[in-house]
Amino acid sequence: MTSALLLPLFVANAFAVAFLVLALYRPNVARIITGGGFVLAGLTNGTLAVLDPQIYIRGFGPHALGVYKTFIYAVVAQRPGRLILAIAVWQLLVGACILVNSSDFTRLGCVAAAVFLVGISPLGVGCAFPSNLILAAAAVVLVRLKWPLEARARI
Repeated sequence: MTSALLLPLFVANAFAVAFLVLALYRPNVARIITGGGFVLAGLTNGTLAVLDPQIYIRGFGPHALGVYKTFIYAVVAQRPGRLILAIAVWQLLVGACILVNSSDFTRLGCVAAAVFLVGISPLGVGCAFPSNLILAAAAVVLVRLKWPLEARARI
């Protein structure tokens, strides 16, 4: 890891810890930020998948671990645009589910967010590891709530 990555990594992890605290004390605000974050990520990834899909190979490949590195260079590198577009659509759907603010959809979206965040862990510093695990913990906190009534009581 280069020294250029240290500050962004520190900031990402500090944000994740603060966000976990937010999820505990202001879950509805955390839900809106989580849903909005997934929508924004989906829009950004969708745009980059069309404009410069190789950015994912250059950005994540060198930092990925084990089978993820092999997968990036052997599979993703062949057609990165298609895979990244599929991930972008997934992120948009997860974000939409979280933003709906209904018991079933919000919980489903939060579970999907937590699984996604844990699943990208082997991307290493490319996903600001371990901040993604802290953010997954925040999503699990949100899953445990009864939406929307319990969250509204704790706004």
